[in-house]
Amino acid sequence: MLNSTGALAGYWIGPIILALFPSKKTLLAKKAKIESSRLVPPLSQLLAVWVDYFLIQAVWLVTIGLFSSNDVMELVYTTVGFLVVYFILPLLWGGQTVGTRLLRFKLAGPQGEVPSWRALLKRAFALYLPWGLSTFFGILNRVEIDMDSALYPIHVWMTVVLFVCMAIMVAVLCLHVLLVLLKKGERTFYFDAAADIVPSKK
Repeated sequence: MLNSTGALAGYWIGPIILALFPSKKTLLAKKAKIESSRLVPPLSQLLAVWVDYFLIQAVWLVTIGLFSSNDVMELVYTTVGFLVVYFILPLLWGGQTVGTRLLRFKLAGPQGEVPSWRALLKRAFALYLPWGLSTFFGILNRVEIDMDSALYPIHVWMTVVLFVCMAIMVAVLCLHVLLVLLKKGERTFYFDAAADIVPSKK
């Protein structure tokens, strides 16, 4: 009788104890659910980057761009713009840029902390590099050299090499973006991965 009573009491009390002390599997599943709920969709991440870039270009167009079309000046101005928008602003705003604020997420470290200045600088440089290279290529491509000049063959070969490099870079970036979009947030973009930064919902 005592054994039966103990078994019946254990049957009733067991679910309560299991609820108070969930299994490791349950805890891991709950953790995965919480982490997935904090994932920022890749499309939102891309839109935030484009919003920030559009802001840089818009400020250029309504200021110096109204009075000058100098390629070198635009290169310098946009370089400073990248530094301000992608590095200084998130450094001052605790991991947020204008774009991330509009899309309602922030940039965080691996443990959810505010990113260090080194991480933000790496991210800004990773974002700037493709634009900087493509702009520099465009400036070189627009340089006019007389066909009789000794520098003309060098200019032609340099243009071809840069064009091939740019084509490869664009193809790799497009493939990378496609893979990240297909993974739906399970894989981060190269600029965040290089800086060890995790886009996270507020």
